[in-house]
Amino acid sequence: MIAIWVPARLSVFSRTQVSQITSWKRPSELLPSFCIFSSSLLPSHITQGMATDCSVIASFAVCLEHHVRFRSKLGISALYPQDDQGIPCLNPSGRYSVRLLFNGVNRQIDIDDRLPVRNDNRLACASDRTGVHLWPSLVEKAYMKLNGGYDFPAMHPKRLNTDLREDAGRRILTVLNPWSDGISLVSGSSSEADSQRLVTDNGILVVDWDDICDNFDSIYLNWNPAMFTHKHVFHGTWPTTSKTVGTSLNPALNHTFRLILEDLPNSVSPAENSVWCLLTRHVIDKDDSDTFIALHSFSTGANHPFESDIRSVNRAYSNSPLVLTRISPDKDAKQISLVISKQGSLDVETRYSLFVYSLGSVRLDDIPERLLHSVTIHDSLSTRTSGGNSSYPTFMNNPQYHLQIKPTAGSNTGVPVRCTVQGSKDVPLNIMVVWSGGARVTDITHGDIALESGPYNYGLAYASGVLTAGHYTLVVSTFEPQMQSTFSLTVECPHKFDLEALPLEGAGMFLKTIKGTWRGRSAAGPSSQGGYAANPTYKLTVPSQTQLQFRLQMVNPLSRPSINVSIFEDPSPVTGGDVINPPLAHSSGYTDAVSGAITSRQTFGKGRYVVIVSTSRPNVEGAFVLFVYSSAVPVSIHLKE
Repeated sequence: MIAIWVPARLSVFSRTQVSQITSWKRPSELLPSFCIFSSSLLPSHITQGMATDCSVIASFAVCLEHHVRFRSKLGISALYPQDDQGIPCLNPSGRYSVRLLFNGVNRQIDIDDRLPVRNDNRLACASDRTGVHLWPSLVEKAYMKLNGGYDFPAMHPKRLNTDLREDAGRRILTVLNPWSDGISLVSGSSSEADSQRLVTDNGILVVDWDDICDNFDSIYLNWNPAMFTHKHVFHGTWPTTSKTVGTSLNPALNHTFRLILEDLPNSVSPAENSVWCLLTRHVIDKDDSDTFIALHSFSTGANHPFESDIRSVNRAYSNSPLVLTRISPDKDAKQISLVISKQGSLDVETRYSLFVYSLGSVRLDDIPERLLHSVTIHDSLSTRTSGGNSSYPTFMNNPQYHLQIKPTAGSNTGVPVRCTVQGSKDVPLNIMVVWSGGARVTDITHGDIALESGPYNYGLAYASGVLTAGHYTLVVSTFEPQMQSTFSLTVECPHKFDLEALPLEGAGMFLKTIKGTWRGRSAAGPSSQGGYAANPTYKLTVPSQTQLQFRLQMVNPLSRPSINVSIFEDPSPVTGGDVINPPLAHSSGYTDAVSGAITSRQTFGKGRYVVIVSTSRPNVEGAFVLFVYSSAVPVSIHLKE
């Protein structure tokens, strides 16, 4: 319980407000007649005082409108004492209590009925235009007490919708301006009848729905938790933590839960099967805008639709104290992993509450912070290593790691594995664990994936499931290439395992990068078409014996013709369009792989060679890039004239 607020001084106001406020007075000293609440109080009667609490006033009006329509007592029943009908009533002592849901639980805020008065002897707080009802003034006082005073930070919305109707096929929205000196306004496209009717409706604005869409960024909707039959609540804390090498990435700031779907309604409607998860950050400092939170959801142990995951990105972090995630589980889903994360304000302990609402039976389990064995690697996504999702040829450049799950004596069953990557809150991330023998991978198909985090998710990706003993490749990727971030990768398992970074393709080798195009005559196609010599041809000079490897890629990932790169001895092996000698090295036939065509790593002696790049069909135009890796010495390569 919070003590009675005795405003003996005016420090609860800003400097500007103090200059216009003379005193605090009881209603009997200010109003000829008054009551707490009656059915005559309407949303349009509520006016905003000197506090910049437009969002609070908007909430009052919405509560009143809801009560007028449905007799719900929404917001009205928060003020005590009450009569036998549950309506707030006068207390001769001038003392009242207000019930407010704050930081995850209901709080009782005790106040008296003294209200701030301006120089012109008018109320400086929220009030009733008719000067009769005290409900808005008293509830606002309790809320301002909870927030430390009337010096309240301005928040959206500055106006609110009170009615949406259709007039002759035209959708019209009625908007309330709660300022005490509000004026009547009608948008330019509104009817003359509307304009005449609203001349005396103080603070009312009638706007076409199209005008609303043109001039407002968003609409905020409230929802009633009582529409759900099941509810779970968890209260927790993000502890203070030290920074790690210039980042705010710390596994202690990620709390993981398992949502067990026990008995959801057997309905084809996603809305009826959905589970709503609400994360609330407890507010200690109302001016805190540096703490960002997120509520991530991942299907646990599920096979995600690979192609759709490439196109989807989940929500970002928010510095709002409330984050709502609506989850529509797949029909066969049994459980979902929830990860709640915090970034920023590392030196401040932050408490939170997690609410889970559903129409069917679910269970919320707190997953232990760590499995027996855990390895964390700190790494970065740079311009070189941020390759984007698997639809890009640069996917192969993403950070990759050899994951070896050690066999357990006397057991061939799989073991649980959890993988978490956390990076910048502005970068969407993904984790894939791939069957590959532990080698670096270049192209991914759905059948290659042993474990995956699902859709790309801002700031954090999480994958959990069961893996058998063996060698795997773990890939951390961004949604688009060139998205840069430091990140921490944590892998956990109850059994021993090894995790080590895999070198990039061509690591430790000299690199030459050649850009070119197939266009017009140079789009000659394969040797069987008779014009092979017209394809882009490069002269390669090797100064001494070295190992070489060649990779050919399309620049545009949407253009995927089958391509080939072949290396011949010089002089030119082509006469009249026919190949005289077989190539010394080549990519295996023609391929349309996203990563392009690559040769094996082979030894070349000192000398001159010819490199020809081609497509499987003539007249296929497009830009390409050719990478030439050399182990011992740099080589010279240029386009043959």
